[in-house]
Amino acid sequence: GEDDAASAVHEATEFGVRRFTARGMRNGGLLVVGDAAHEVSPIGGQGMNLGLLDAAGLAPLLVRWVRTGEAPDAELARWERMRITSARRAARLAAVNTALGRPAGTLTDAGRRAAIGAALATPSARALAWLYTMGLDRAA
Repeated sequence: GEDDAASAVHEATEFGVRRFTARGMRNGGLLVVGDAAHEVSPIGGQGMNLGLLDAAGLAPLLVRWVRTGEAPDAELARWERMRITSARRAARLAAVNTALGRPAGTLTDAGRRAAIGAALATPSARALAWLYTMGLDRAA
């Protein structure tokens, strides 16, 4: 939104916004993480963060599985539910962020900038920033 920043942009690229969340992330011994399990808008790098959180939560379960030879089914089910919930939440947040970032006309853009500026000038600005990012993901 700043004129100085906009004038410094020499090249812009276009990207498509895709959204997909698998119904499940495991089927027997097959497990999927990251973009194989969920795609979200690239706004804010949330897809990459989701994939890292998927792997971080899954790693200790896989270690246990390899060491004992038995799948920790209850824990895998809990991991799967948590990660799908996180992916859906991130996809909704990415959709909001994408909508907020789209040009909407001079008056609307000015109003949006003023509203965001006013919100960030409040004592709750830190909490808003946390919510705006992945603060709602318990695994983060």
